[in-house]
Amino acid sequence: MASKELFLKNGFEEVDDAPPHFQLLAKRIRKRPLPTFPRNWDERLKSFRKLTLIYTHQYPYIGKAVAELPPMAEKHGVRLNLVELRDAAEARRRMPSPYGTVSLVYDGRLLADHPISATRFRNILQRESGLRMKT
Repeated sequence: MASKELFLKNGFEEVDDAPPHFQLLAKRIRKRPLPTFPRNWDERLKSFRKLTLIYTHQYPYIGKAVAELPPMAEKHGVRLNLVELRDAAEARRRMPSPYGTVSLVYDGRLLADHPISATRFRNILQRESGLRMKT
C-alpha cells in the first residue's frame, strides 16, 4: 500500500479519523459532501459481549481464519462466536472498526481490527485471558 504522504502530495486531504489509528483521505473533485466515518464505535462494540470474530467474505483468506480460530479458542477453554456480515450495507452498519472486513471483539473491546493468524490469535487469547494452552 502507498503511504499517506503520497496521497497528500497528490491532492488528497485528511477529511476524518477514527480510533484507534484510521485516517480517511479524499480528493475533492466536485463540490459534494466529503465522506466521514461513523461516530458510534463504542455502541457497535458493546453489542458484542462474548469473544467474537466479525467478518465479511471480502477478506480472501477468511475461510482459513474461520477454520483455524475456533479450535484455538477451545484449546484455551473459551468459545469463539462467528458473525458473518453478508453485504456491504450490513458491514457499514455493524462493523465495530473502520477496517470493514474483519474485527475481533471481546467484552465490548476491539482486540484486532485486521486479519490475524492462528498464532496471533493465540497470543491475544493468552494476553487477554491469562489462559495458557491446555496440554
